[in-house]
Amino acid sequence: MDPSCPTAADPLEDIPSPSDPTYPSKHPKRPSPIAAFFETYPNFHNDRTASAGSEYKRLCRFMGWTRDDPEEQAAYADFKDALVMQFNVHYGTDAEDVRPWQALCEAIGITPVPRELKDAREAVFNTHVNLVDLTEAHTTLQKVRTFATERELAQYTKRTAKYMPGRSPLMGGVLRALLRFITHPPENDLKRDQYGRYVKVGEGGGRSWWDRTGKGSRARGGLARRVRGGGGGGGRRFVVGLQDSDEGVVVDLDD
Repeated sequence: MDPSCPTAADPLEDIPSPSDPTYPSKHPKRPSPIAAFFETYPNFHNDRTASAGSEYKRLCRFMGWTRDDPEEQAAYADFKDALVMQFNVHYGTDAEDVRPWQALCEAIGITPVPRELKDAREAVFNTHVNLVDLTEAHTTLQKVRTFATERELAQYTKRTAKYMPGRSPLMGGVLRALLRFITHPPENDLKRDQYGRYVKVGEGGGRSWWDRTGKGSRARGGLARRVRGGGGGGGRRFVVGLQDSDEGVVVDLDD
């Protein structure tokens, strides 16, 4: 693995963030993590207005790499780290700070941008957006596409193979909060609360959550479920067991 590439060895605290009041003046000429990754291949001319994923595929062809090539595997690990770092640069890492969520609202096109943390988080969680598109929006200058349903987003993500890495020590709190495993999206769209949990009202007024954290029981095959009584009877709480994936995790902002 090329030591000059952005890798997991880079300290997270050194990544500039919109939450930093000196950003971007403190880092006016620092190349983006994705640009820095491609610069480690000086004979390859990266088109910064193109999708990073398509440019990585072009790099593989340029270098003559095959899928089982150890050099390609090392480069792909660096590329995934760069993608995570790029998200951190544009949107921050502190999930308890309102400013990263407001930056996300602006990028998605949510108006007016909420002032309170709870409102900003709920607005983001209840919008269907592919996070790779969102991460690249600052460089491709393309409008971030939103989807009417989580199922539509899942289909788009699979079709375009725009997956955000599911495992990275560089992942900050904001990106971690947005991770989704939506290979099997719910049949009916449900609203999410400020913590990203699906929320609906059950019979008798009980509240139900589909918890994205996967805390509690886990299931090898996908969803782990436990039941708790809700207010007024009939309410249930379901806990989703998130599956690990070596290929990555489908990531979105959804309701």
